[in-house]
Amino acid sequence: MLKNIGIYLSIVIILICFGSCKKDFLDKLPITDIAPQTFFKNEKDLELYCNGLYSLVPGAGIMTDDTQSDNMETLPYDKVVAGEYLVPSTGGGWSWSYLRSVNYFLENYGKANAAAEAKNHYVGVARLFRAWFYFDKVKRFGNVPWYSGTMNINDEAQLYKPQDPRTLVMDSVLKDLDYASANIRTSKTPLWTINRYVALSLKSRICLFEGTWRKYRGIADADRFLIAAKDAAKKVIDEGGYSLYTTGKPDVDYLNLFAMSDAPQNEVILAYEYSTILNLRHAFSAESGAYGRGFTKEMVNSYLMKDGTPFTSVAGYATKTYMDEFENRDPRLIQTVLNPLYTRTDRTDASKRFSPIPKIPGGTPTGYLQVKFYQDDPIKEIYGQSDNDAPVIRYAEVLLNYAEAMAELGTITQADLDLTINKLRDRVGMTGAAHLNMGVAIDPVLAAQYPDVSSALILEIRRERRVELAGEGFRYSDILRWKAGNLLAKKFYGIYFPGLGEYDLTKDGKLDFAIVAAIPAVKTPGVTYAVINKDIYLSNGNSGNIVPYPNQTKTFNENKNYLFPIPTSELLLNKNLIQNPGWQ
Repeated sequence: MLKNIGIYLSIVIILICFGSCKKDFLDKLPITDIAPQTFFKNEKDLELYCNGLYSLVPGAGIMTDDTQSDNMETLPYDKVVAGEYLVPSTGGGWSWSYLRSVNYFLENYGKANAAAEAKNHYVGVARLFRAWFYFDKVKRFGNVPWYSGTMNINDEAQLYKPQDPRTLVMDSVLKDLDYASANIRTSKTPLWTINRYVALSLKSRICLFEGTWRKYRGIADADRFLIAAKDAAKKVIDEGGYSLYTTGKPDVDYLNLFAMSDAPQNEVILAYEYSTILNLRHAFSAESGAYGRGFTKEMVNSYLMKDGTPFTSVAGYATKTYMDEFENRDPRLIQTVLNPLYTRTDRTDASKRFSPIPKIPGGTPTGYLQVKFYQDDPIKEIYGQSDNDAPVIRYAEVLLNYAEAMAELGTITQADLDLTINKLRDRVGMTGAAHLNMGVAIDPVLAAQYPDVSSALILEIRRERRVELAGEGFRYSDILRWKAGNLLAKKFYGIYFPGLGEYDLTKDGKLDFAIVAAIPAVKTPGVTYAVINKDIYLSNGNSGNIVPYPNQTKTFNENKNYLFPIPTSELLLNKNLIQNPGWQ
């Protein structure tokens, strides 16, 4: 994939300009470093300015964002997940400088000597970013002040305004999304740029969030947002020309999709691009297994058997060991989580491959190491040398958004399932009887996780979303919008061990791990030892699942923890702001 060096340099230049802007204590003054009389002259200036707005697009951080959810446990543990987050004095996500940059553009773009179509396109890009910005703010804080323009330092009414209702803000967000979807150009290249299908895809994401947030809290107009979500997703499906990446190799295609240096444009709708040539890299492959994170047992249990039946319906599933639990499962499991079937290139002999063991104790607190996004290359294992793109929006998500919106509206059909969920399963070879059908029975394990849901289809679509998007940073937002915070308060577990002793975790005929009461005087070569109740804790004492934090008691306050607190300094500066419930 060709990547335009000049455009990236333009981004850097414009961001430097943004960073040098004057700021007042609320960080809301208009940009003064870019004079509209001299800068907004033509279409190129509009493009250059909008390139600077791409700083909102997330990068490789999405590859580890599931650490703040019930999909992963971390060392040290996440204080938000544990219910131990405290009100910050400053920061905490309450920043408005980016919004000022967007609104400054919207107030000055008209000065450019450019065609109306070009102006509308860049206005659409700016309004899309404003919608995205406010979506992030509403997700975090709920009610927030809506600012449609820049402010004068003497405008105290605006500087000290209270929060606007969530309904007003999200109605304004929807208007921005509607404009963006109607006016942004359709060109799909380069992959990091905004096009019409990015706008429609983001609209489906935002409206699905808001629609389900309202539905599960009894707030008016939930269906209006759900309809907007399904309509936007359907336009991408019908008009975008996207498809799921596949080479006909169901055992590796899903894994390779996330390891490629250049994301496939048939599936990835928007990416944060990395490039070794341009010295734009990240560190995921170097951090994999060494920085204290691992998938939870409940997340691993959510993957179906390859025939489409629940793993949790298999006799003895709860005591299946790491050596056995990956057999005959949804192929996405072994392409997401380290397992005995997974191999990597031998670093001392590239002609050989080996199966790495989980770093227990230490790097992988649960034993379930993430391999999704890992690049099997000795160079890219060096810190800061990974160059696989971060898929910010995938076609797979759009399919899931459409299926969920239709199910929540109560209008989903078998044709819709075949268009969406079953295409995802087809990619990994789960065809025929493994398809999701309208008459699927309720899985009691899922029903217990989501007690407010009586629809078997909605439960299965939630399972599919968790599986397909695992490790991509969606899970925490999904828990919030579904009002399922109880899932965060559960104790998280790891792999199962039937007792003390030595194990061959990689199933290569060689012992490689042992749980012992004390380190033996004579060690078995190649074995990593963990002392029970010191290096490792098991749920039943000398047997059971790994318990990363045996003495931890987590909490989730239903009246508090769905929103974050406003920093105390902001409340002192603006007496009209009201702290979110439970954080006073």
